[in-house]
Amino acid sequence: MKSFIPSIKVALYLIADEFDLDRVTEMIGVIPTETRTRESFPPQSIAAGVAKSEWSVEIIQENCIAVSTLFEELLMVLKGKEGIIRLVCEDFSIEAGFLVVIHMKDGDSPEVILPREVISFAAAIRAEIGFDIYCYE
Repeated sequence: MKSFIPSIKVALYLIADEFDLDRVTEMIGVIPTETRTRESFPPQSIAAGVAKSEWSVEIIQENCIAVSTLFEELLMVLKGKEGIIRLVCEDFSIEAGFLVVIHMKDGDSPEVILPREVISFAAAIRAEIGFDIYCYE
């Protein structure tokens, strides 16, 4: 059986109904990978209440065997900014979270370990950590 190395993405996202994306970027001092305003969603999403403004920083890696590798890269960008991220979230009523997306073949899963540094950082900014796992045959 041929081995398949998983593709992994790790992202920090900040979401709220509406907030000043440029101001958040200025305060945190990190250029986001992606931003999206609530108004850019289809009218149906806005009417249903599922549209949110979003600010995110992502690390995307193909052929990676450990989730912690990408978290380490992301935390290098965010290190020392825990206090300001938490303040931004409180001031603008923003929710913070990390999302890990894994694409893998059956039997070739990556190592999914969250080092203490990741857990401490997430706790410091009051962020949840979610996982989206896609397994292919």
